Amino acid sequence: MPRLSSRPRDTLQRGLRAAVEAHRANFVCELLARHGEKALARALNDLSGRVIADALSMRGPATRP
Repeated sequence: MPRLSSRPRDTLQRGLRAAVEAHRANFVCELLARHGEKALARALNDLSGRVIADALSMRGPATRP
């Protein structure tokens, strides 16, 4: 039986993966606005390099350095 987790980071990771797989840049931006940069960075830390790169490239221009 799969482990059900209610940790916010796990939920954020699932949301990020879904947004990247569906190519939904607006959803990535919404997750960033809702959870903040620190939470997004922590969630990205455990994901694959490809998902990280895709998620970061989907951020809006206002959130890029």
